[in-house]
Amino acid sequence: MRRAMLGTKDERGGMLGTMSEKGVKLKTRNKRGTLPGTKNGKGAMLETTNERGAMLSTEKGAMLETKNERGAILGTKNNRGVMLGTMNERKAKLGTRNEREPCGGLRMRGLFIYTMTLKASPEISLVDEPVKIQVWGLEPQQIITLRAWLKDERGKLFHSKAYYVSDMEGKVDLEHSPATGGDFHGVCPMGLFWALKSSIPFLRLLKRDVMGSPFNVHLELYCHLELNALPEKPPDTTTCVERWYVSPGVQRLQIKQGRVRGALFIPPGEGPFPGVIDLFGAIGGLIEFRSSLLASRGIASLALAYYGYDDLPKTLDHVDLKYFEEASHLLINHPKVSRAGVGLVGVSKGAEIALALSCFVPKIVATICINGRLSVTSQTFGYGDLILKGAPPRLEKSVTTFSGSLVLLKIYGDLEDQDFILPIEKAKSPILFLAGENDQMCDSVLNAKVSIARAQKYGKKDVYLRSYPGAGHLLEPGSPFCPVSLSSNFNILVQWGGELLGHCKAQEISWKEILDFFRTYIPCSQQSKI
Repeated sequence: MRRAMLGTKDERGGMLGTMSEKGVKLKTRNKRGTLPGTKNGKGAMLETTNERGAMLSTEKGAMLETKNERGAILGTKNNRGVMLGTMNERKAKLGTRNEREPCGGLRMRGLFIYTMTLKASPEISLVDEPVKIQVWGLEPQQIITLRAWLKDERGKLFHSKAYYVSDMEGKVDLEHSPATGGDFHGVCPMGLFWALKSSIPFLRLLKRDVMGSPFNVHLELYCHLELNALPEKPPDTTTCVERWYVSPGVQRLQIKQGRVRGALFIPPGEGPFPGVIDLFGAIGGLIEFRSSLLASRGIASLALAYYGYDDLPKTLDHVDLKYFEEASHLLINHPKVSRAGVGLVGVSKGAEIALALSCFVPKIVATICINGRLSVTSQTFGYGDLILKGAPPRLEKSVTTFSGSLVLLKIYGDLEDQDFILPIEKAKSPILFLAGENDQMCDSVLNAKVSIARAQKYGKKDVYLRSYPGAGHLLEPGSPFCPVSLSSNFNILVQWGGELLGHCKAQEISWKEILDFFRTYIPCSQQSKI
């Protein structure tokens, strides 16, 4: 039998050596009570050995430290009594997070320590900018769940999730790693943002207060397959990003002048800037998020309400184009807006109004119609003595889906009915149609093609179409996918259409085309530096 040295203390706290049964030299505490694996009073590093006498350390050889209430450095032991420790790649203490440091956590398997880190950058950004999400410190080929959630201004929860498998280095990078399941499949760097959906079915995420606060999007890492949409167990680590709808320096001016009601957003700088009137559809009220983003990209934008707001009519019974002309005069006379002319952008009913304005109102120099019709529908349009009757809806042609939502694709009859079609050939400005090929509200691609054919018949060449496979009706910058939602005006579920990846890619592409179109066709003596 081998004689074992056993460690004892002398009177001065020094180590007296004996040997263990296997001949491994052991060490114990001295009189000062210094723990193995920590620093003594002079900052010297003390060693910790395992049962075979091997020095334990992390992959990088760095110590993990935690502090007690008095700030003393403490060691942490695993179930074998081994001191554990590591620092993250930036040598920041784990379990804390500042603005520049990713958030991390620890897991142990056997004698290996995995320093989990979840990083999202940038932490503060506009909603039309990408966010890079990475995870490292996982086990090779480990299944994980990434979850995102936010609460809107009413406190309603929106959430998404996706499953991933780490690579052989224990990393997941959403720019390269495919989601194996969850709310989407495949490589989709922004999928967690695009797939955000309400925990209450059929709510639409809309940002109302664009100046006062961002959407705080929380990102969570679970080191297992988490099937529950609302997990009961806490995540292994988290981080949070701020998604803003306005950049620093943008001014918001409340507009209540004459009949005009809205909000004017002016970019930072001297100007003059291209000026745009921004129109939403039958949702009514005042929607500002697209205008605040336009101003953040160097384009002055008037978010214009035309019913259901302030002292405007509560319902949309008649569209007076003179009201919108008054708004164009207000915009063009602002000292920081180019006086060369005004641009228009509208979606759905707003696109229909924008097309009518381009046909009849002077000083319109660029028009973008997003998923709109070529004819006047439902309400009458008036411009002075000119009255344009609206095609009546034929709701008997609507289709009810299994979820109970209405598909209104076919309710406005024959596109060749000349009594309702807008005379696009009279428009002086170039016109860009943006159309989702899976729009379930109207056949926007066909409407655009018929409009272009009519314009060319009369010699008008500057009418363009961009269509997007898989895209539905609500093409909005920075918004998550919304295929169906409750219409607040009619208290019915409306099918907007689209597919997650195709629709959200179309939102990114179309937003760049909107900015390029306005910068190209709205004359401006001085362009914004943004």
